[in-house]
Amino acid sequence: GSWSATLNILLAIPTSIVGSFICLYFLGFTLNTFTLLGLSLAIGIVVDDAIMVLENIVRHREEGVEQVEAARRGARQITFAALASTLAIIAIFLPVAFMSGLIGRFFFEFGVTISIAVALSLLEALTLAPMRCAQFLNIGPRRTRFGKLVEAAFRSLAGRYRTALTWALRRRFVVMMIALVLFVASLGFVPLLRKETVPPQDQSMFLVRIQTPVGSSIEFTDEKFKRAEAFAMGRPEVTRYFGAIGGFGGGEVNTGVLFLTFKPPRERPVVSPGKHPLSQRELMALFRAELNRIPDVKASVQDLSLGGFSAQRGYPIEFSVRGPEWERLGEIAQEMERRMAASPLMVDVDTDYLTGVPEIRVYPDRRQAALRGVSIETIGRTINALIGGERVAKYTRGGRRYDVRVRLVPTQRTRAQDIERLWVWNHHGELVQIKDVVTITQQPSLLTITRKNRERAISLFANIAPNQSQAAALEAVERIAREVMPDGYRIVFGGSTQTFHEAIHNLFFALGLGVLIGYMVLAAQYNSYLHP
Repeated sequence: GSWSATLNILLAIPTSIVGSFICLYFLGFTLNTFTLLGLSLAIGIVVDDAIMVLENIVRHREEGVEQVEAARRGARQITFAALASTLAIIAIFLPVAFMSGLIGRFFFEFGVTISIAVALSLLEALTLAPMRCAQFLNIGPRRTRFGKLVEAAFRSLAGRYRTALTWALRRRFVVMMIALVLFVASLGFVPLLRKETVPPQDQSMFLVRIQTPVGSSIEFTDEKFKRAEAFAMGRPEVTRYFGAIGGFGGGEVNTGVLFLTFKPPRERPVVSPGKHPLSQRELMALFRAELNRIPDVKASVQDLSLGGFSAQRGYPIEFSVRGPEWERLGEIAQEMERRMAASPLMVDVDTDYLTGVPEIRVYPDRRQAALRGVSIETIGRTINALIGGERVAKYTRGGRRYDVRVRLVPTQRTRAQDIERLWVWNHHGELVQIKDVVTITQQPSLLTITRKNRERAISLFANIAPNQSQAAALEAVERIAREVMPDGYRIVFGGSTQTFHEAIHNLFFALGLGVLIGYMVLAAQYNSYLHP
């Protein structure tokens, strides 16, 4: 009911918030997502101390105390309560700054920023707020019709609260039991809540990874990719896309990525037979289903909004299988991939363990080569030059130098039988057909052999199925690992999965530390173990 009282409280906001910039500057912080989040949350907190001081000053004014004396008394009497309130709030937020890991690095600035703002609000409430109240604070009855209605509503609320409080204090045991039952019941909902590192967001973009069978040519992959592009261009929600075949490192001729950008959610049209514009999650499911219908194509969708806390691919489930024997490691990884794909908790299960690359192995027959006077070096050099190619010269044109490489034309070097038709020179200057001095075999091989921390490792990735929990999916992965893993083999979580485990542990640590420090601060101030 007083504009001057309202203005007094509002002035506490810029004093505390803008004053925090001084501390942020000397701490080397920037204005970023987390410092601004701390400052925005502090806006509702920094007025609390000023409200407490002003309420007490108003009480003295209503009792007839002179304006300056009322400000002095009101501030002095409320100092201890304001200090207790502020320290309790700081005790809750400051432990966030002690969280470790990637999440801790982000929330360090958040916890420190909000603690600084709250501390400055106490300084403001005990110094500037009483000074303002001593100069301009008009207290009087509400004269307008609306003001009288508000006053009547507050008095009615106060009366009902008094009645409820009296009832509760006369039945303390009942009230405590009800509170205890509600608290225990609320704990029962903890397992039912879905847990994840960061919630997915509709950023109107996602990425699709497309794979053709291992050993496919880049021309074959290109044909399949064109069908995926045709589907993308046929969707009215798509504004633009970017496609790349062969991997950004080059050489992965059976893979491709498709970056898709969509219209904002409110601008997306309704496409029959649907009855509403599709969300990003629904579009991801649609693209996943349609692109996997293309023959010889495996498509997995990646939500780019989930990759902010990961240095790897950004999937919510990322881990590596590690152990001593590579062949056994591959069998374990394939079994885990199969079981994960069968689980209703996960989709887009993928791995970097790729087999089936055709490899031709040439074994020289040393006895036959010796009988025919052919050296092993000559066999290797001939195959390398004619099949792989050999640089024989350089030439310059337009200010740039180019290599001149000589090898057989593609129709003479794409099959294992083509090697058998080659000829080599022996020591006597005679030509010998290479099939007489070598044995040629062809068998599937691995595309890559990966290691992590000096151990052989195979990585697996997966997305969370719609309406499922990251925590539940990780529990399923750990259960599958216990069933599949023999002695000497283990899984090591990484990327977003490792961040999730660190975040859950650190958040419970911060919660417990906040409660403990808050209790200790209040116990020291009130000199009581019971009141806090």
